[in-house]
Amino acid sequence: MLPDFPEGDAQALVAYLAVLQKVVENGNPSERRKWFPDIEPLFKLLSYENVPPYLKGALRNSITAFVKVSPQLKDAVWSYLEQYDLPVVTVPPGQHAATQVYDMRFELNEVEARRESYPSTISFLNLVNALIAEERNISDKGRRFMGIFKFVYEDVFGPFPQRAYADPREKWELALACLEHFHMVLRMYDIKDDDIYAAFNTSGPSTSNASVEKQLPVLELVKDFMCGKVAFRNIMNIILMGVDTLINERTTQTYGILLEKAVHLSLEIFILVMERDLVLADVFRPLYQPLEIILSQNHRQIISLLEFVRYDYLPQIQQCSIKIMGILSSRIVGLVQLLLKEDVAKSVIEDYAACLEFRFDDFQVIENTKDDVGVLILQLLIDNICRPAPNITHLLLRFDVNGPIERTVLKPKSHYSCLKIILDNLEKVTKPDINALLHEFSFQLMYESCLDPLTCGPVMDLLSTTKYQFFSKHVGTIGVSPLPKRNNNQALRISMLHE
Repeated sequence: MLPDFPEGDAQALVAYLAVLQKVVENGNPSERRKWFPDIEPLFKLLSYENVPPYLKGALRNSITAFVKVSPQLKDAVWSYLEQYDLPVVTVPPGQHAATQVYDMRFELNEVEARRESYPSTISFLNLVNALIAEERNISDKGRRFMGIFKFVYEDVFGPFPQRAYADPREKWELALACLEHFHMVLRMYDIKDDDIYAAFNTSGPSTSNASVEKQLPVLELVKDFMCGKVAFRNIMNIILMGVDTLINERTTQTYGILLEKAVHLSLEIFILVMERDLVLADVFRPLYQPLEIILSQNHRQIISLLEFVRYDYLPQIQQCSIKIMGILSSRIVGLVQLLLKEDVAKSVIEDYAACLEFRFDDFQVIENTKDDVGVLILQLLIDNICRPAPNITHLLLRFDVNGPIERTVLKPKSHYSCLKIILDNLEKVTKPDINALLHEFSFQLMYESCLDPLTCGPVMDLLSTTKYQFFSKHVGTIGVSPLPKRNNNQALRISMLHE
């Protein structure tokens, strides 16, 4: 038993650990590993109940800094943690531990929860996340980390909305650590047919630790979403806070940036789940449903996912929202009717137009086109143009989605929409070094809309007016202009070649 840790000594050690962490994070790469012996003896403090949680938090934060220094140090950290840190004891469902064990569950629920402060748990999750992220052997698909996953899923993330927090920042630090764990699980591990059928054949209640260890974290997480259980509900409730609340709290609350990161990770998790759910649904239906079925049980869920295209503080959030729109538009035939029924269609049209306009006006070159919101919007419009009417392209280009599409009279001059933004920019074709790919996709969209039997009439009528006769000018200029000289911007050369 360790003697009581004096408050002054604990605070002094925390200060030292903070300095050590900065040295390791920012120091000379060749010197960083030399500091590890200074921290080795301190690993033993992690297992004692009378060591303050904030000191354990500072210690684990310093240890985390060593994880990326070298694979050898990463392995050494794993070894010391398994020897000295608090264990995560896995108890089969429906059973209780015969004796009370001082483990991470006990520290979370009995020590930190009473203090309404969670530095030890937050640091533990950040440390194991850093260690797992550096693992190169993923052949077991995370089975050996199933105990950690269950701790994160059941004990930390499940009750996190109901816990009391002395510091609201810690609520979102705890949530972020859980979301990063789920995101990492979905990103690192694939699901093969053999995994699905093995899980299907053993889908009964788990009765032993051995059966728990056979489970796959990624499979359990996707199954949670496909039946709307605790991870889905908690992540959805983060999204349901809405874009206006996020904008307000980002600018007025100390935890605003943490909440923004939580929303971003939540949206990315939805995308990763929707890349996997259809394969599982073929095997597990009707017990587990595709995610669009779960989302359709409450239309507000779908609207909340789509309205983040309006959030312009972080382009990655807009990208996620556009990608989710692309997935849902391919799966939900009545998506346009749903938006009309919920009276949000007009705001969706204007939000997408504003997002596209901002991108056309941007002066920054985007190297990775997968991260270009303008390209994502134009691809969304192209992909949907041939889908059953009324579709998302019809809506966003302001066709008459309440009547026959082919009888629409397009009025982009008076109706703010993606169509107005596209035509205005195709008339000028400005900043080709930045917007070349946007111009290319815009021309492709107009071409496709002239071929589609429903949209060709209204589009051809519009383009034949005096205002939009600039298309014939482009045929005589872009079509015969020489290619730019070879340089780093190959996208410009390629797009000009296509034009």
